[in-house]
Amino acid sequence: MSKAITDVTLGHATVWWAGGGLMKITARAADTGGALGALDARIVEAGYGPPLHVHSREDEVAYVLDGQIRFRVGDDEFVAGPGTWVWQPRGVPHSFRVETESARALMIFTPGGIERMFEKGGAPAEASNEPPQPPSRTRTPRPRSPRSSDSRLSDRRSGSARLPRPAA
Repeated sequence: MSKAITDVTLGHATVWWAGGGLMKITARAADTGGALGALDARIVEAGYGPPLHVHSREDEVAYVLDGQIRFRVGDDEFVAGPGTWVWQPRGVPHSFRVETESARALMIFTPGGIERMFEKGGAPAEASNEPPQPPSRTRTPRPRSPRSSDSRLSDRRSGSARLPRPAA
C-alpha cells in the first residue's frame, strides 16, 4: 500500500466518545511520519468546551464544518461558523465553547501525537451510538487555588470553559 493512502481503521478503533462528542481520528502521527494528527470532532453537547489551556508542543487548527463555536485565542474572542479556519498556535492560551445544540469541526494538530489522548481518555464508539454515562462521583469541594481565581475563563470543577463576554 502506498504511504500516500492509509486506511486508519486497520488494527484499531477510529471513533471515540470523548470530550462532549464523537472524535473520529482521520490521520495519526504514526501514519504521517509524525507530521500531524487530525480529528473529525462532532460535539453533541451544547455549551461544551475545554478550559483555557496552552499546548507547548502542538499547533492546532480548527475548520468549522457545522454549528457555531465561540473561540478564544490569546486575547481574541469570536464566534466561528461553517467555513471558518481558526489558528491556535502553540504557546498561546486558547479554548472554545459550542454555542449551538451541536457542532462539527476538523481539528488538525502539528506535530501529531495528541490525537492519542482521545483514544486513551475516551470510550470506543463502536460499542454504542450513545455517549457513555459519566461515572457518579461524590467528592468534597476543594478550595480554589490563587492561580484559578479568574473564574470567567474556566470552571475547573465542571471542565467546561466559560469565556468572558467582549467589552461593549
